[in-house]
Amino acid sequence: MKFLLVFAVVLIGFYVWRSSREGRRAPPPASPGSAAAKPKAAIDMVQCAHCGIHCPGTDAVTGKDGRRYCTAQHRLDAEH
Repeated sequence: MKFLLVFAVVLIGFYVWRSSREGRRAPPPASPGSAAAKPKAAIDMVQCAHCGIHCPGTDAVTGKDGRRYCTAQHRLDAEH
């Protein structure tokens, strides 16, 4: 009888331990059709013709000569 009681306690302990581990698992990966699974598009980076720093192409200022600058002030400094 004592053996069955010890076996039951061990079995309950194992069940509690397993159920607490399942709560800490990482969430399953998103399905292929969801928005979270889509990769982000790369941003085109350009180099400033005045200082050499790289900045996003959407933020760059284009000069009269077609060169790209990080700010309007650098464009003015390079053109004068």
